[in-house]
Amino acid sequence: MKRMKNRPSASRRLGLFALAGCLASLTAAGPAGAEKPASAFDGRSLKGWEGNPAYWSVKDGMIVGRLASAKWSTYLVTKKRYRNFRFLCQLREVVRNAHSGIAYWGYVDPENDWTYHGHLVVVPSPWGIWDLYGRSGLVEGTKTPAYRVGHEKEWNEIEILAIGDRVRVAVNGTLCIDFTDPEPWRLVRGPIGLQLHSGGPAEIWFRELKISADPEDRMLTVRDGRRGDEVPARLPRLDAKMPSGSISASRRSARGAPG
Repeated sequence: MKRMKNRPSASRRLGLFALAGCLASLTAAGPAGAEKPASAFDGRSLKGWEGNPAYWSVKDGMIVGRLASAKWSTYLVTKKRYRNFRFLCQLREVVRNAHSGIAYWGYVDPENDWTYHGHLVVVPSPWGIWDLYGRSGLVEGTKTPAYRVGHEKEWNEIEILAIGDRVRVAVNGTLCIDFTDPEPWRLVRGPIGLQLHSGGPAEIWFRELKISADPEDRMLTVRDGRRGDEVPARLPRLDAKMPSGSISASRRSARGAPG
């Protein structure tokens, strides 16, 4: 007589299907505690931000910076301060007088039209990283892929990951800058600022603004399969070397600074 193979009961099969569905759901959702950048803009108001209201407004779900002329570059800054952070946004320069950018690791001066002293990721051209009222140019944009993948007067998707003394910048899904600051004592907790450049006229739009404090050490928007936690072969690590004595001189004169 042939022995019959044991088959799971109907209730047991249903239980197995349910378990498989739960496991698939957990896998799709990613690891527990995965980073989820929080929205930094409610789409209706400038709640959580501060700056000169003569320049900044909200329109059609965007933050709009607009000026006819200004002596100093002015910034709309977060009320919160950040040291290790991830910042995500989409930025479009509608009327150009120079460029815009994202400021961080510094402080704002409300008495001088909300100008910023600290680091600046320049967007769009000339791209790069600038030390506002400090060491001037830190990363030359022409030596990065930003000129190839970035847009003029069109939307640019920007990701900035700042951890320790290292900053990575992705433009439209491409890792463009990987910079380690050689003077980490300068790097302070500060607000994140949106730049509206001096001169005029100028108009800048921002949308989809998100921030994570103490983020994971990987890029989220890089679309070529790299996580950004290692430096790709074609993008050399940029470690600035400043000549001695240059710091005090550049503080005395901000001529040529994009800030």
